Amino acid sequence: GFCVRLKKLQNLAAALAPSYVRFGGTLADFVDFDPDGVQSPDSLDSEGRGVRDAEDAEDLPISIKLPGGSHVAGLRWDNITRFCDIAGWDIMWDFNLLHFKKGRWDPTYAKKFLKYSASRGVRIPSFQLGNEPNLYKPKFNLDIDGNQLAEDFWTLKDVLSEMPQYAGSGLYGPDVTNLDQHKSARTYLAQYVSHAVFIIIYYLKGEEAKLKDFIDPRVMDGLKTQLEYGYNITWDNCRVRKPLRLTETSTATGGGVEGISNAYVAGFLWLDKLGVSAMFGVTHIFRQTFFASNYALISRELEPNP
Repeated sequence: GFCVRLKKLQNLAAALAPSYVRFGGTLADFVDFDPDGVQSPDSLDSEGRGVRDAEDAEDLPISIKLPGGSHVAGLRWDNITRFCDIAGWDIMWDFNLLHFKKGRWDPTYAKKFLKYSASRGVRIPSFQLGNEPNLYKPKFNLDIDGNQLAEDFWTLKDVLSEMPQYAGSGLYGPDVTNLDQHKSARTYLAQYVSHAVFIIIYYLKGEEAKLKDFIDPRVMDGLKTQLEYGYNITWDNCRVRKPLRLTETSTATGGGVEGISNAYVAGFLWLDKLGVSAMFGVTHIFRQTFFASNYALISRELEPNP
């Protein structure tokens, strides 16, 4: 299990500070906040269900996951934020973009979450809205173009500006994925580019990846191709080149490859990722994940993976 009160876990987390912890990913678009809800305040189940990813860091960022079900209870959020304070992690929270009303994003849930967090003095330096909106059409048969999303971001920005605690917080996004495979992702990003480019990148598909792929230079070259797309989009659509961020990334999708993504050999892809990212001036790399899944930084026994 994953108990936020364990001293060992707190010490492991604190060793990664200063870091951002990102609560986002696919589940972010299905999570609601219930200040009065009932949820185990301290631990996840043995399967790590419901955990959500978290990352962004100055050095080596991390990821954790949101507690299960379709809501996060207030008591649960209290314990998570207390853990982040102890660890020295700054929070990036990704709001549910699938709350729609009359064709626009509905900020009701966001206001409830912000009001609760502000009442407890929770620091949240960074926010996002939605996860991989360029994939909403194939996943959910929902089409939100860049112009509509820009309006939704302005709505969230207005909500934040009304709250002194969060008026100065950053608002980042949108995240897009597979720039090398989907022209739609590149088009979407070009529509929206603001102050940075936010990309989700994995080298491999977890269900297909083999050991040899983790040391294959051709696999590694895939990262360079995606970063080149992102880099060129900023040149073509901005007067001043915008920085790149990898807001979710690891070795292989689907939780990684058992016995490989959590082994020493996975380090070759991470060395490649850090080096190539530095070449392209990537400012943040959000490591997926801190706990749970095969690519986690720590095992279910709370021991560091290689």
